[in-house]
Amino acid sequence: KTFRLKVHRSFKTCRSAACAALAPSMGESEASLFGTEEYDVTNCALRLCCGSSILHLESEEAVLHTTTCIDTKNKRLPYGELGSVEHNTACGCLHTFDSALSDVVDGKRQPIIPGCGCEGQLVSEIVEELKARMKGRGDTGNIQRAEDALRLIRRLVADADHSGVKVDAVLAHLGVQGPPAPPSDSKVPDDLEQAFRREEYDVTDCCTKICCCGSKTLTLEAEEVVLHGQTCGGCASQVSRRPYGQLQDVAKTTACGCCVAVSTSFGSLSPGCGCAKDLVEEIVFHLQTRMKARGDTGNIRRQEETIRVIKELVHQTAHVERKVDAIMGHLRIALPPRQASMT
Repeated sequence: KTFRLKVHRSFKTCRSAACAALAPSMGESEASLFGTEEYDVTNCALRLCCGSSILHLESEEAVLHTTTCIDTKNKRLPYGELGSVEHNTACGCLHTFDSALSDVVDGKRQPIIPGCGCEGQLVSEIVEELKARMKGRGDTGNIQRAEDALRLIRRLVADADHSGVKVDAVLAHLGVQGPPAPPSDSKVPDDLEQAFRREEYDVTDCCTKICCCGSKTLTLEAEEVVLHGQTCGGCASQVSRRPYGQLQDVAKTTACGCCVAVSTSFGSLSPGCGCAKDLVEEIVFHLQTRMKARGDTGNIRRQEETIRVIKELVHQTAHVERKVDAIMGHLRIALPPRQASMT
């Protein structure tokens, strides 16, 4: 029988307590501390051949250690490179999951099947743990950390500006003429932290609906896009999930002059009988908009805005310092020697 190994459970409990204690004073992403977990995902066929497959979840990487009677291999990937990780079912009772750690045969990822395929609870636990680590240490976590950093720096700029107002009050009280204010910088972008609402589209094609009694649903979440497929009236299901930054190219394609489809890294999606032009254009528009905001382009813009705000903070700090110098000169207080600064 497939069994599960749990390592450092006491550390995991302490981690949860520490995160709860630190959450009020730290950003949520900063409180995301991950310990070491270990799962036995050996399938029955491999076990009969005296082999084993152990999934190690380290703080920054996932490692699949596979041993057979003739060789041993390790596959190690950062959580941000695991791709889509989902709990899939077949025939209502076979529970599997796959990721970039899975073996690839004929260009297709092979599912990981713990035990005889009935370990639904174990598969759910592994998938949830992997998703949490992918969000904390992958693309979504990087975006959240960049947004947290930008918010903190903007708060520092606001505090520096308020300190300058206080110094202005002291200057006015003493009747001292302060230094001229520096020119204001460029316009502040207002769309870097754009929030997206949840959208859901039925992208079932006629073949899937009629021949397989199935359905396909495309869900656009705040940070990820999810494609959920079902066949045989729900006996088999498959879910594919990706951050918007990993969608690669999204475009509208046309065949035979009338059949339209959404081309994505999920594959081609052609809702209905292929003539739903307005629906396809709407999906493409929303996906491209979210890719731009939550993908590489959005990250570059956030980095540029962070640099701009830091420069503004440096200028404001220098301006406040000149005001303080004017006050000290009026009161005939000797200026202390300036410490050497990093260049």
